[in-house]
Amino acid sequence: MKKQPVVLILLLSLLSAVSGYSQYNHAFFVTHSQLANTHDVAEDGLGFYWATSNISGGRLVITDGGGNYVASVATINQPLAVKRSPSGEMYVTVNAGAGNSLEVYNPVTRTWVRTLAGKDNSTGLAFDANGNYYITDAGSDKVWAYAPNDALIGSWGSAQLTTPTGIAYNPVTGLLAVTDRGGADAVWFFTTGGTFTGNSIPATNPDGVACNEFGDMAVSQPHSVKIYDSALTLLQTIGGSSPGTGTTQFNRPWGMHFAAGQLWVAEFGNDRLHVFNGTPLPIELKSFDVTVKGSTATATAITASEVNNHWMVLEIAKNSLDFQEVARQSGAGNSTDENTYKFVLLDLAPGQYYARIRQEDFDGHFTYSPVRSFKIEGKSEVRLYPCPVVQDQNVVIDLGETVEATAKVYDDLGRMVLQIPEFQKTTSFSAVVAPGTYSVIITAGRRETVKRLVVVK
Repeated sequence: MKKQPVVLILLLSLLSAVSGYSQYNHAFFVTHSQLANTHDVAEDGLGFYWATSNISGGRLVITDGGGNYVASVATINQPLAVKRSPSGEMYVTVNAGAGNSLEVYNPVTRTWVRTLAGKDNSTGLAFDANGNYYITDAGSDKVWAYAPNDALIGSWGSAQLTTPTGIAYNPVTGLLAVTDRGGADAVWFFTTGGTFTGNSIPATNPDGVACNEFGDMAVSQPHSVKIYDSALTLLQTIGGSSPGTGTTQFNRPWGMHFAAGQLWVAEFGNDRLHVFNGTPLPIELKSFDVTVKGSTATATAITASEVNNHWMVLEIAKNSLDFQEVARQSGAGNSTDENTYKFVLLDLAPGQYYARIRQEDFDGHFTYSPVRSFKIEGKSEVRLYPCPVVQDQNVVIDLGETVEATAKVYDDLGRMVLQIPEFQKTTSFSAVVAPGTYSVIITAGRRETVKRLVVVK
């Protein structure tokens, strides 16, 4: 019978803030005569949104947070992707046939700063946490990586990619998601160093991808946008299988941007921006972390406030996909106080694990926390040496890990002849017993080990 982990549940009270979003609903459209065949949109750090447009040879159309037109900036040619760098500059990929380029703009003055060499049909652009940036290249079917100073780091991905389109950095997983339309119809996941993780999800002719600070990921397809959590669980599908102009319809959604609780979508086919408001999660999750000690893992979720919260459910998985419930405890219902939910998992088998909280409302709706990974190392072998040992000489017990333990020595009649005081990791004792064969029972946590001890003259 498969051994199940023992779970202890503790509810504490403590203090907090940070919220995610469980559902995205239509807020408004952004339409303007300057918007045409728009591929991407990004916020500039000043509260304004820059969208790429193919009108008049190429422009960057700037609106405020309410979608009101503010200004437009001319580009060399057809602008495709636009993203803000950690240093605050706006980077724009431009497709101009033989003159493909990467243009950099100052968002304060809205003026051109410099032009760098570009790649073929580069509709994807992303920055990681260190300021390195990545450009998809549909011409050579790879991703190009650059340092913050614009120096080329290298390229990768040609073994998996056929027509890479979008790319996004996930701040929770630390991975890059790359959409691929060229027969692969998938979203591939790579490390920032270009190593393929072995993971992907299917997607029909995907064009764009975006991630928010909670690790959620939006993927655009010809007539829909799908939203996943960081464990790649599908949370929501907006749109359908045919084009439309309604509040839940798309015609070639492409680049996207998460900001201030909203999702902005650039619609290539409808010449507009489609903006959605995120519905706040029923809990404000301050933190969710997992700590490990030996074979015990402690998962702790802290909420700042709760609305209609029925259950806090801990789920774990061995492969980051097949999550199973291992414990639950009652939520606080409606609360403005900070609450801490602690789950202690005992005697976990060695290996890699993934954990998340599933928060359930009283009406049955549920949302997931960001996923946390943790590892249980293999139990170290308990050593007792030397054996045999000369009478009255020292014997060493080495647990191989830092854990509290006790030990008792029994003779061949089952009588306890020595008791070793509580210790951590290692201890020694003198073999002040008659020559013979003894059993040493070592108890470390819930683990009991029996070692044979031979004492000689």
